[in-house]
Amino acid sequence: MQPWGKLAVAEPLPLFRKAFAVSRPVARAVVHVCGLGHYELFLDGTKVGDHFLDPAWTVYAKTVVYNTFELTERLDPGRMCSA
Repeated sequence: MQPWGKLAVAEPLPLFRKAFAVSRPVARAVVHVCGLGHYELFLDGTKVGDHFLDPAWTVYAKTVVYNTFELTERLDPGRMCSA
């Protein structure tokens, strides 16, 4: 037996996905992401931004931080996207 006890089996992380259609030209598209823990944002299988291990750790009862990403150039009319 290991001195620190039995190791827990890691559960798979949840994936939140949504497919959507872009039906007309987009004037501006931004996404605000708040993750209690770390996250990675993907659009059509490609990572959005160059952030690593975001957001910063805080005392969540007092402060919750978020990141904003510009997506306007990545959304084209007439195609399906998956986020």
